[in-house]
Amino acid sequence: MPGQPPKITPIQVLYRAFPGAVRFVAQQMTRVNSIVSTRGDREDRLGELVRRALTRRIRAELNRRQVHDAQRQARRAARPQPRAGGPAPAEGTQPGPDLPEVVMPGGFDVQPRGAAEEPVEEDGPQRTAVTERDIGLIEVDDDATVRTRVFPRSAHCRRCDHFLLLDPGQVPASLLCPCCHRAELRVEPIVFICGRCADIRELVPPLGRQGNYRRSGKVEQALGAPTVCPDCHKGHIHLDKHGTNDVARWEWRCTNCTSYRVTLQELCMRCVLPRTDVLPAGVIFMQAIPATASNALQPLVLHLMAVADAEVDIPALTRVAEGERRRGWADAFDLAVRDRVQGDLIDADFDLLDQASVKRAFLVRDVWAVTAIYGYKAGSPATHPQSPVQAQDRLAVLFNDPEGFTRFRAFSHSIRSSALVIQFDPRQIVDRLARFDPALQGQPLAEVIAREAPEIAHTEVRDLLTADGNRLIAYRALHALEHAVLLSAMRQLGTDAIGTRLFPSEGAVVVYEKAAVGRGGVVQLVNRGPGLVQLISAARDLVLGCAQGCIDGCPSCAYARDQHCGHPLEELGADWLPSNALLSRRGAAAILSGEAVD
Repeated sequence: MPGQPPKITPIQVLYRAFPGAVRFVAQQMTRVNSIVSTRGDREDRLGELVRRALTRRIRAELNRRQVHDAQRQARRAARPQPRAGGPAPAEGTQPGPDLPEVVMPGGFDVQPRGAAEEPVEEDGPQRTAVTERDIGLIEVDDDATVRTRVFPRSAHCRRCDHFLLLDPGQVPASLLCPCCHRAELRVEPIVFICGRCADIRELVPPLGRQGNYRRSGKVEQALGAPTVCPDCHKGHIHLDKHGTNDVARWEWRCTNCTSYRVTLQELCMRCVLPRTDVLPAGVIFMQAIPATASNALQPLVLHLMAVADAEVDIPALTRVAEGERRRGWADAFDLAVRDRVQGDLIDADFDLLDQASVKRAFLVRDVWAVTAIYGYKAGSPATHPQSPVQAQDRLAVLFNDPEGFTRFRAFSHSIRSSALVIQFDPRQIVDRLARFDPALQGQPLAEVIAREAPEIAHTEVRDLLTADGNRLIAYRALHALEHAVLLSAMRQLGTDAIGTRLFPSEGAVVVYEKAAVGRGGVVQLVNRGPGLVQLISAARDLVLGCAQGCIDGCPSCAYARDQHCGHPLEELGADWLPSNALLSRRGAAAILSGEAVD
């Protein structure tokens, strides 16, 4: 009797088992269909705040897709007319699909193997308006159920190369190869994924012709039976790997005729930009990767914090912390560095914090931390080297509501816990960054960030990724500082169940708990003062002593894992920014140490 699948935490469900993700269940490769939660939709005040933030994010993703769809429609309208003397479409019919012309590196002109039917775009230009009522917010708890299906369904015989698409509705009694009857079929984990629209295709042989090229087959046409050769109609199709793991050398071949030999290659026809008289086709080669490849799909994550029935800001956190301290919270902690009011610290510790630009630090409890997943994009492993897709050009797949009550679904996990607020001295931050840009001298930090925010919001992402030197130095330095604090806190606590949020205008970093860790979280991190000193000292050493000697941040010092890097998009006025972008290790080192780093 098969054992029960292992329980995973709600956070693991969000990051690893969101709808569309591929994961192993009871030693079987599957793809997630849906998540069912006993708690259902959130309808409280916190749910309203999350929906409001999700509305902005989803609207931005729809607008990005609308731009792409508008390009497709414009190109389709301007596509070349039939050549003179060529066959004209029959009366009352529409012209056939406009197939792109692709030029392979090396000068080989090829046509795509096939054009799969393009899906109907549900969110066309007329439906980009999104309201909070359009979003169903499902709260994931420990009793949530993840429903999956077998994926991929492709099976291969290593002895004779027989290929079969298994039908989950009619499971065979045995996996003995029906062709050679001597070896067992094994699941072939390779799938094709588009780096632009994140469409995933299982291995399916081309089953027909359209003009001079072969048309990709549909999985439903080949389930449960050998695939008949579309040329001779006598043999069936094998997958010949030629003894290599290089998918580019694999071939589909017929067991009977020699005319059917096709190299495995997929072009994504869901997001293709048709060619015109003046523009080449914008077609994506789908990348062949294992279905369970790490980060093949990148979840779209929203981190939100709330306190006193409102999204957090520094004044609200300060008021709540002062109230908790007056009511006698045993773990209350409030340190004013310049006033030297914390009795557990010696003068040398105060000097270290003062040198690191720390102005105040305090603990606050009853802070809601919410993590929500509302879709996914193709990750970096999905990018094909012949048609690379930049991060800003990747289109989102949003979760729909299978029950039809709302247009979109999002899945969230919320926890009420404690947070550590570290306020750095805004005046000292500006004074130290003025060594990079003298024009900053004497200006309020809030005004500096207010000037940088429009540039961040309205500049092409590819240009922001190359920002260096003194450009946007204030935000880049504070962002690297936030990462240094986060990475140091994780190492000090030995857990990644914490996150950070940056308030650049105030020069503040909030470290919060994302799991029920009790007093083993930020309370332990502070440790009534000495732990805070250790944290700031470690963050300073991290940016001062980068093993790679980088300038703007690297995996050795200032890079955080994607799910931990959340830009303050609302404050910056930006729709989206890539993780680990806009970092300045030199700026962070200057803030924390006052030293100039080359």
